[in-house]
Amino acid sequence: MAGLRAGAQPPAPTPLEFTVDGETFTLGSQSTRWWLRVLSYEAPGCWFSIIPLSLESASRSRLLERITDDSDRFDLDELEKVAEEVVGVVLGMEFWAGHRLLRLASSNWLMFDGWCLSKGIDVMALPPGRVASAVYGWRMASCQKESDKAKIDSEIFGPPPLRAASGRLRDQAPRGWDDRAESSAFMTAVSNLNSR
Repeated sequence: MAGLRAGAQPPAPTPLEFTVDGETFTLGSQSTRWWLRVLSYEAPGCWFSIIPLSLESASRSRLLERITDDSDRFDLDELEKVAEEVVGVVLGMEFWAGHRLLRLASSNWLMFDGWCLSKGIDVMALPPGRVASAVYGWRMASCQKESDKAKIDSEIFGPPPLRAASGRLRDQAPRGWDDRAESSAFMTAVSNLNSR
C-alpha cells in the first residue's frame, strides 16, 4: 500500500512560482471553496482552470499563445504535464490522486464535512493539500479490513486517465521507469538464459 502513496509529501503554500522553458510564472492563492470546485471538474477542466486560466492575465495569455502556435513544440499535453506537476506540489501528492480526493469531498460534502466537524477540523480554513489529506483520513477511517484500505488506495492513487487532454494515449509507464535500464536488464537476462 505504501508504494502507491510514495509520492506524497508536505504540500507547498501558494503563491508558488514555477518555470516553463525558463519563463517564470506564479500560481496565486485561492480560497478552499475555489479549489474544491475546480478540482471537482472533469478533465481537462480540473487542471486547465488552474493552469493557465487562474494565472494573471499576461501569464495566461503567454501559455495560451504557446499551445496555439503550430511552430512551438509546447502543446496542450505539455501544458497538462506542467499543470499536473505544479498542482501536485500544491497538493503534496500526484495531481490525479488529489483530484480524486477533492472530488470525493465535493460529491460527499455532508458526510465529509460532518466527519471533519466531529474531529474539530474546519475544512474551509485548510489549504487544498490538507483538505485532500483530510479526505484520505475520512475514507480510511471507514475501513475495517486491510483489503478495504488497499482498494481505496488503488482507486485514489491509481494511474492517470488513459488519454491526455489532446486525446493521445498517455504513457502508462510507472513513475521512475527507465526504458534503457529495463532493456539492459532484459538483455542481461536473455544472455544468462543463453549461457546455460
